Amino acid sequence: MSKKKFEIDSLPENIANYLTQEEISYDLPGKAIWLALKQERRRSKTFEREQRKLDLQLISTKNLFSTIVNSTSTLIWMCDASGKSAFFNSAWSKLLGRDVNIANDDWMSNVHADDLPRCQQQFKQALAEAKGFTIIYRVLSGDRQYRWI
Repeated sequence: MSKKKFEIDSLPENIANYLTQEEISYDLPGKAIWLALKQERRRSKTFEREQRKLDLQLISTKNLFSTIVNSTSTLIWMCDASGKSAFFNSAWSKLLGRDVNIANDDWMSNVHADDLPRCQQQFKQALAEAKGFTIIYRVLSGDRQYRWI
């Protein structure tokens, strides 16, 4: 019986079927590796396209979030699990009369002394429970007047 020689185009997508047949040509393992690499490249390109699509969606969502929260007069602030500020919306800068960003994140420094212990307690409790909180207190604004927020 003569050995059958397979052409690469005649190989199915699932090369494992051919590896179990009795009549295998001497170059089939090399072709199997080549086909596996070809399939992996296809999967990789699909993954890269999907990743680019997700990256664009993330950028779009981030831009939408930024537009919404910076268009409101509501004061929005977020922090990480340790309490370090991660975001202040532009309403904070307008209220305080200075640029507020995560680099100067001591938001409690402008809280009225009578309200500070309550703010600290609620903040500490919210961090411990890993949940958001709303609090009403006085803050020193840019015109050096205390405002209720």
